[in-house]
Amino acid sequence: MLREGLVKVNPTRVARCFDVCRAGRIIGLFVIRSFRLSSRFLNGTLMRVPYRSGSLAGESCPTTERNHALKLRRFLHADAICLELETKEAPEDDVPDDFDPNGRANINRVRESVLGEIIQLFERTGAVSNPKRLLKELVNREKKSPTAIGNGLAIPHLRTLQVKSFVMAFARSTDGLPFNAPDEEPAHLFFAMLAPPYDDRTYLRVYRNLALILSDPEHLQNFMTARDANEVLRNMELID
Repeated sequence: MLREGLVKVNPTRVARCFDVCRAGRIIGLFVIRSFRLSSRFLNGTLMRVPYRSGSLAGESCPTTERNHALKLRRFLHADAICLELETKEAPEDDVPDDFDPNGRANINRVRESVLGEIIQLFERTGAVSNPKRLLKELVNREKKSPTAIGNGLAIPHLRTLQVKSFVMAFARSTDGLPFNAPDEEPAHLFFAMLAPPYDDRTYLRVYRNLALILSDPEHLQNFMTARDANEVLRNMELID
């Protein structure tokens, strides 16, 4: 057992987290952020761990192949798709000379606005029982642990009593929005997920699949260039 700061870390478990990612940069950033580890510490840790899987060397990952049977497309409804968010990087009012798009105040504004638009998408499907309470829960969740994972991708997700079954929504910002990503780049694609508290299995499997599959730049580009909701849904079928 190794120690980084005040957190005890099992190096084998860390290595297995990376094994799932098949050399995916997005997952790597997510793991580093989740464990709050320095890259120097992780490099040293992984060098000490016998690595039997070939996924980091470019071989296929059996776990990924099995999870493809999940069929992500069935969780996304056409009414829960937004091809261009109304939220903008800067406020519409007078912008001060010292305005910082990545400042805490602006990120909080953007975050709440984006999440509000995403909740409206969920409302279209009739999935949400209390939108105001859901917004508060999502905002609090973002403050505790941001869901932007880098490469222009954010996956806002929450287990909540405000839904009765697992649901997804998709939203896009062509220009990109500051969302407190680990690579400090703006987020363009938002794949939101809600699940009831008792549905851990679907919730975790979909999150893992999305983050893994969307580490492929080709998939990201397909969603960035989708011209309508049907094309977004076809892209979901392709990544299945």
